[in-house]
Amino acid sequence: MQLRAFSHSGNRLAWSVFRRERRPLSVSGASSAHTIDALPQCDFGGIDGMKSCRFGSPQKPLTRRLVVGISLGAATSIMLLISLVSLSLAVTPSFPDISGHPYQSAILDLASRGIISGKPDGKFYPDYPVIRQQFAKMIVKTMGYPVPPDIECPFTDVLDPDPTSTDPLYPGKYVAVCALHGITLGKTETTFDPYSNIQRFQVLSMVVRAVDEVRPGLLVTPPGSFHPTWDPAASPQHGLNAARAEYNGLLAGINLTGLNPFGPMSRGEIAQVLHNVLVKMESPPTTTVSTTTTTEETTTTTTEVTTTTSSTTTTSSTTTTTISPAWENVGGLCTTSPAAATWGANRLDVFVGGPFDHLWHNSWNGTSWFGWDDLGDYTSGDPDAVSCGPGRIDVVWPITSTFTRVFWKYWAGGAWHYQGEIAWIATDTGPAISSRGPNSLDLFGKENFTPYGLGHRWYEDGVWKPVGDFYPMQDLGGIILSNAAACSWSSSRIDVFVRGPLNHLWHNSWNGTSWFGWDDLGGTLASGPAAVARAPQTLDVFARFTDNYIYQRSYNFSAGGWSEWTQVPSTMTFKGDPAACSWGSNRIDLFAVGSDNHLYHKWWNGSTWLP
Repeated sequence: MQLRAFSHSGNRLAWSVFRRERRPLSVSGASSAHTIDALPQCDFGGIDGMKSCRFGSPQKPLTRRLVVGISLGAATSIMLLISLVSLSLAVTPSFPDISGHPYQSAILDLASRGIISGKPDGKFYPDYPVIRQQFAKMIVKTMGYPVPPDIECPFTDVLDPDPTSTDPLYPGKYVAVCALHGITLGKTETTFDPYSNIQRFQVLSMVVRAVDEVRPGLLVTPPGSFHPTWDPAASPQHGLNAARAEYNGLLAGINLTGLNPFGPMSRGEIAQVLHNVLVKMESPPTTTVSTTTTTEETTTTTTEVTTTTSSTTTTSSTTTTTISPAWENVGGLCTTSPAAATWGANRLDVFVGGPFDHLWHNSWNGTSWFGWDDLGDYTSGDPDAVSCGPGRIDVVWPITSTFTRVFWKYWAGGAWHYQGEIAWIATDTGPAISSRGPNSLDLFGKENFTPYGLGHRWYEDGVWKPVGDFYPMQDLGGIILSNAAACSWSSSRIDVFVRGPLNHLWHNSWNGTSWFGWDDLGGTLASGPAAVARAPQTLDVFARFTDNYIYQRSYNFSAGGWSEWTQVPSTMTFKGDPAACSWGSNRIDLFAVGSDNHLYHKWWNGSTWLP
């Protein structure tokens, strides 16, 4: 499958194909059988709502994106030409069978945008069901995703194209775009079930995932006091998404009472939902101002304007929240834990395992995320990454068979440089990498032989050491129950962390001459750790605890040593190992994979966690 990235701020690229053992829950899957819709498939309209694309950046590693960019540029030109011709012939849409229908306004709105159209007889049939491949086209056009004419559909049961359709992209290309962005995962890895009627629950999951990618943070999580019409427990795959859709107004105008969430969603209902999505996305952000009325003298530390009438004081105040539980949604659809690295201020690089069991990469330039691109390297587990100098990124990743082989590549001089195999480690963990300075690397992994302690290799003078056959490693001992995390605050200091006995965090350090030995830092870890050294004699370690929140413990020599464990502000829970990096003493960037398999980001600016 060929991919591309958006230039539209906030867009995120997601993916569709996954390792079977790590496969996320299907957005559109259902266990019950469906009847095939006997209606003829209809063309839902012309091209509309295209977003501009970019296909390269001198600051960004380029892979197969360049070829795709050229083809997409040509495709976009053709699409725009078609749009201009279509607009010259456009007439106000009108369907004789929707007059007085509760969804009339929504239907006309979507039809006027070219997202939907009627049947060949001029009617719309608002109460008829929609089949899955039809909805794929509708959601793609609603979100304005470009549809490359050469994109390959991963599902073998989808026609590409349908010879009876006037749209050469239907249905295969639209379904492929949905898969590319993680809007649908199909029924199985190779089938989509294109002719079955799409259920209400399935529609809402696909809509929520699409909006989360295009407008991260727009759909807020309902408070605990909210009671949705449909019980979220009725569907582990879709129930929470349906609740979010209802709470955020995406079901406004639809009387949910008596509707079966597992039943087929009608053309009119879907038009109403997509209309609500567009209205919400096009609405300007709102600013909340709190107003308090009191009959006593009021003292406040917030900026306020006070007016007094008789004995009543009315205070309007705007308060800035100093700790936010929100996380930035970087998108993607991760099948492994993430890795993160930075080579300087306003530069972040993140890596995950993703579709096709490939290594995927995204970067931030200080203003926006570039978008996910496929590096093409097969990986069977969690990668790790570090920067050992400006313009340099080193990434390692595992490939597991009877043991785990660790591979290495680096970005420098505007290109990736593949270096091949550098270590063998045990099958149940991945590698960790850190750097003590320019052209210096330290690699860690659980040893592939008794007693299975933590092994260490280092790269200096252009050679991996210790030198010898079968990639020998320095044995640091320990009982290793997770991936390691390592960081350095100087050329003569390494700190390494693992989850060890009692599921506690265990720490070892090197002072330039010798290793100190393992010490127990406590906690109730359910993951491997992440670690950063943002200043000399300063460490920050993160791990997911058994409640699936991320916790932090910090070390500051001048402040007296280690702090207690504290939870990173969040209303979300996570899975896998977190990742962290730092470009300065007042900056930490923290990443973790959410329950929706997207990558999430939160950062410390020296005084508070954002966003």
